[in-house]
Amino acid sequence: MNPNPGNSIPSPADRRHFLILNLALFVSSLGMGIVVPLLPIYASQMGASGLSLGIFFASFNVSRGLAMPFMGRLSDRTGRKRFLSVGLFAYTLLSLAYVASRDIYALTLTRTLQGIASAMVVPIGMAYAGDLSPPGREGTYMGILNVSLFGGFGFGPFLGGVLSDQFGIDAGFYAMGFLSLATLILVLVRLPGEPVWRAEEGQQLLPMARILKERFLMGILSFRLANAVSRGLYVSFLPLFASLEGGLSSSEIGIVISANLLITAVLQAPAGRLADLASRRVLVTAGGLAYAVLFGVLPLSSSFSSLLVISILLGGAGALPLPAATALMADRGRGYGMGTLMASFNMAQSVGMVVGPLLGGFLMDASGLLSVFVMGGVAGIAGSGIFYYRTAKA
Repeated sequence: MNPNPGNSIPSPADRRHFLILNLALFVSSLGMGIVVPLLPIYASQMGASGLSLGIFFASFNVSRGLAMPFMGRLSDRTGRKRFLSVGLFAYTLLSLAYVASRDIYALTLTRTLQGIASAMVVPIGMAYAGDLSPPGREGTYMGILNVSLFGGFGFGPFLGGVLSDQFGIDAGFYAMGFLSLATLILVLVRLPGEPVWRAEEGQQLLPMARILKERFLMGILSFRLANAVSRGLYVSFLPLFASLEGGLSSSEIGIVISANLLITAVLQAPAGRLADLASRRVLVTAGGLAYAVLFGVLPLSSSFSSLLVISILLGGAGALPLPAATALMADRGRGYGMGTLMASFNMAQSVGMVVGPLLGGFLMDASGLLSVFVMGGVAGIAGSGIFYYRTAKA
């Protein structure tokens, strides 16, 4: 059991700001999710090979991972709102840059810049939510936040597939730009600009080098990295597998990906409440192992119906560990720096999503698409085992 669940009641202002933050992240994630089923196909139309496709997807997470430690730490010192605003403004402009790209090199540059912008949005939004969460209720708050994130990403691919089929692939990028602009206006008008997080007396922001020496923190980050390898492979290569092996349309691919993300979104709130009542360590380990096994069997069938069923089960398994893992980081962020720890948590995700597409690209060229999914399953099992071992004495 987790100590002192629900021992603090948030103020009406904090609740209001939390709801506004969730709405902003939902709309922003919806815009980002729209282009998920379009990017692999868009890049392939420009002549991307398996390796160049892996580089293209990795570029986003390389730049994001490098930028996040600085953005998170600066947001601890100067506040969250300015980073959210700049990142959303960049999203708006970069949606037009996607349309203007004429080769894989320009597309990769745009994706790289979007990674820097992303470092100012999702991890900073998570840190803001961590600031607002009462002690003992981190799981509940992070679960609700994940509903917004996964809900937006979940509806996005379906909407992107429909827009692409009806109006052409550029329509998805224009929609992303419009939604990013709408979110920017919401943040500027309705969220306060002052920093919320304050270190407790006698405590200082935790240096990034110290994080790498913390056994418990490294256990969480190892899980996050391995889980991101699988998730990165899913987003990068499932659309190609479904298109090449199953002959699915853009709309059908969007439905499969949306179903995965939406079931994860629906289950985030109950999984978050469970993370405040049960062992977060057990939830992370069990959910991680289930996700890894299902990921490895994903390509056993390439029909629309079978891919849809397995993706739904995969989304359910993936829902369990995320609020628990995020809550573990948020709990420690109160003393170490919420932005710093949430940035490191998301940086581990970015590293995994760099490694995943790159290795997946090599494996696709060398051994075919099936080997990509086997690797993702193995990575997930390893990450869950490392987490369980590293957090044993915490």
